[in-house]
Amino acid sequence: MRQKSLHLLEFDKLRARLADQTVFGGGREQALALVPAWSADEVAAAQSLTRQARDFLERRTGLLLDGAHDMRLEVESAARGKMLLPRELLELRDTLAAARRVKRPILRDAPRWPDLAVLAERLDPCSAVHDAIHEALDDEGEVQDSASAELRRVRRKKRVVHDRIVRQMEGLLRGSAAGHLQESLITLRDGRYVLPVKSDFRSRVPGVVHDVSDSGQTVFVEPMAVVELGNEHRQLVLEERKEVERILRELSRRVADAAVELVATIDQLATIDLTFAKARFGASMRAVTPDIDPAGTRPGLRFDAARHPLLDPETVVPVDVRVGSGEDYHVLVITGPNTGGKTVTLKTIGLFVVMAQSGLQIPAAEGARLAVFDGVFADIGDEQSIEQSLSTFSGHLTNIIAVLEQAGPTSLVLLDELGAGTDPAEGAALAGSILDRLRLDDITTVASTHYTELKTFADATPGVANASVEFDVASLAPTYELTIGLPGRSNALAIAERLGLPLSIIEAARQGLDLSDVEMEDLLAEIRDARRKATEDRVVATEQRQRADAWAARLERALRDIEEQRAELLNTARRQAEGELDTARRAIRKLMERAERAGSGREALKEARAQLDAQVETLEEIVAEREAAEPIVAPPEPGELVPGARVRLRALGAEGEVLEADEDEVTLQLGAMRMQVPLADVELVAAPVAEAPRSAGRHLVGDVQTSPMELDLRGMRVEESLSQLEEMLDRALLSGTPFVRVIHGHGTGALKKAVRDTLRRHPSVTRHRAGERGEGGDGATVIYFD
Repeated sequence: MRQKSLHLLEFDKLRARLADQTVFGGGREQALALVPAWSADEVAAAQSLTRQARDFLERRTGLLLDGAHDMRLEVESAARGKMLLPRELLELRDTLAAARRVKRPILRDAPRWPDLAVLAERLDPCSAVHDAIHEALDDEGEVQDSASAELRRVRRKKRVVHDRIVRQMEGLLRGSAAGHLQESLITLRDGRYVLPVKSDFRSRVPGVVHDVSDSGQTVFVEPMAVVELGNEHRQLVLEERKEVERILRELSRRVADAAVELVATIDQLATIDLTFAKARFGASMRAVTPDIDPAGTRPGLRFDAARHPLLDPETVVPVDVRVGSGEDYHVLVITGPNTGGKTVTLKTIGLFVVMAQSGLQIPAAEGARLAVFDGVFADIGDEQSIEQSLSTFSGHLTNIIAVLEQAGPTSLVLLDELGAGTDPAEGAALAGSILDRLRLDDITTVASTHYTELKTFADATPGVANASVEFDVASLAPTYELTIGLPGRSNALAIAERLGLPLSIIEAARQGLDLSDVEMEDLLAEIRDARRKATEDRVVATEQRQRADAWAARLERALRDIEEQRAELLNTARRQAEGELDTARRAIRKLMERAERAGSGREALKEARAQLDAQVETLEEIVAEREAAEPIVAPPEPGELVPGARVRLRALGAEGEVLEADEDEVTLQLGAMRMQVPLADVELVAAPVAEAPRSAGRHLVGDVQTSPMELDLRGMRVEESLSQLEEMLDRALLSGTPFVRVIHGHGTGALKKAVRDTLRRHPSVTRHRAGERGEGGDGATVIYFD
């Protein structure tokens, strides 16, 4: 019954498609003979192997098994003493090369593919046999001169004799035989070199006649002058043939000696070929690896978006099927109109189970699951099948009897049009009784029917559930969609009305129906509409929830990024502030030393020291408060951050002035520091206010309190520029600014030279450099004090 069920499920057609994915005859043979495993451990192992093979093929390119041949019969023939032909030896060599080619990459990364590596480890490339064949035969199957010293000697001598024969015969062509030949050429007859002599001049060319043309006009004569050489050449040809045969027999003997290993390797290659074919077949169907429940789990299955593997993938309608393990029912009754998809659904379920238990991936959504069945028993009539064959009631009943005898609690039973083909009342009663027997025996069952009585049975009986396939009355076409929980409608009257049957006949038929049946159909219609609306609402709700979850995730990431930026900014500010403190202390020490050396200006330095202490105190407060939390507020719009606007840097709690801004970042003047921070890290405090015009000759950016960072000397005389430079350097040192920029332009170069000469002599300037790109280039100089 199991084999018959596999045929009814069209598993043979699936195996044929799988076989098309194999590379050589051994794998194809195994694919066509593939049968399901019936234990959970075997099924789980087979699925794991297929999954690893698919992963391997996705990471590798090239046909690893290309060139492999099923040489088991030839190897066994060699073991019985048969000499293998050169072509057979070459095919065996190529098969061993394929074994070597597939073994290496698998074992190279064995931890990634452990089950596949077990198969590869069993491959024995029989290198001695491979190398012997490779050395003896060329790619055309010719035995090479290097195969033996004797063959090399014979062939060398044969070539010498051949050359002598040709030279003598060419002399005859040009000499005494020239006018007596049909054609001026040398040819072969029975392995002898001959000339094509006109029959009328036979006596003019002494020699041995080896052949005559069909017309009798030409005789093929071996001239007497080369007969002895021809005899010697013939002898060498026989010696060569004998030596070649000896070499082929020696190669065949080597094959015979390694016959066990060779057959085992080819068997393993066939298994690997089948495994790769399973992987390619799964990839072509966009299939998934089903989860296999461990042994002892209650049988059942769950397939979402299951697509029948033999139907056109572009038009097949996916179905969701759940029955048995994890559900409160293990018997599912599918009802609905003819051609509505009931039979396809049954075959999909059966094929998926058989495929999964054969190590094949299944074309369904992720999350497919089944507990392994010990048998699949099907009685499927093919009125709407690919085969278009019909079954009689007695034939169905015979199959069902066999199913009841063989099926057990861990079996899967599939029954198509249960109870059909006989009196409806008796058929419905018999179908209900069969289903109840299967329910009581705790056998996972999926059955299809037209009987209304079975809808009622499924609704009223624990462990049994209704399901239905839909029919679109407007288009007179089935939708093939499966709905679990609701029985199907017959739609006969609606279809008849749609096709144009007179309304009087339809109304008379409606009057003849039992009132409860009419009410049931109307109720089912209302339930379906409500369910469809609920489904649509659920889809909308799901989409909205997904969008909300996506926004929540984005906000969470944004907050996390902000916190990370805040922490980084705090650390950066702390390091900058601490650096400013050190710079300021070093600057004041340098000024004190400078003043002491000069012997004057002590009071001015004391005043500067007081200013510096005040700034140090401010910086220390910033460092102490760097961990303070700030409320998250919306960042200002880029258009609001114009130069001169006052903003608050949330991470530091300090205010600064905007120098420039774009859509993502803003450049600030924050006390003695110029900083570039993300737009989201600042909040607007005040818009810019109009500035009073600068007095002539004043080009300092900033004041004593905010440390001069930049000095523009363009347009000034050298003497005036150097005075401004000295003043700017003093102010920078007092404020603790680590570096400043002086813009002098290019001009004649005199101002630039004067500025840089002054800087080289200045005791507080540690180094200076020309500006880089974005800093004014060589038209500016950047000065450092630390």
